[in-house]
Amino acid sequence: LRVEGLNFLMGEKLQFTELDQYLFGQGTHYDVYRKLGAHPVKQGKKEGVYFAVWAPNAQAVSVIGEFNDWNEQAAPMKKAGPIGVFETFVPGAKIGQLYKFFIVGIVRNLTRLRMPWRSMRYILAPG
Repeated sequence: LRVEGLNFLMGEKLQFTELDQYLFGQGTHYDVYRKLGAHPVKQGKKEGVYFAVWAPNAQAVSVIGEFNDWNEQAAPMKKAGPIGVFETFVPGAKIGQLYKFFIVGIVRNLTRLRMPWRSMRYILAPG
């Protein structure tokens, strides 16, 4: 998937809060699209992209892409509470760069690359 410029939310807090977790868990978070995926942001003086993905059965998640030479260890994501959302900020990532989520499962250390749902319609991602 390419980081899209349409979701540019500079200055808006994107991290999953306790309220976000509650609403998401109840199935009533109607603005979750503003939280999950890739969103160009500015944190302090650094511009980059905020990434978030729901992976409830993951042991570990990282985001890989053109901005880190597809290195699985360059951008690990932190779990944002018990619902299974992982998030991170990648300084220097830009609109238009390709990315995937690298997910390590709990069961038998399964590893898989997960592309956001839209990406399969538009591009064949490398790797």
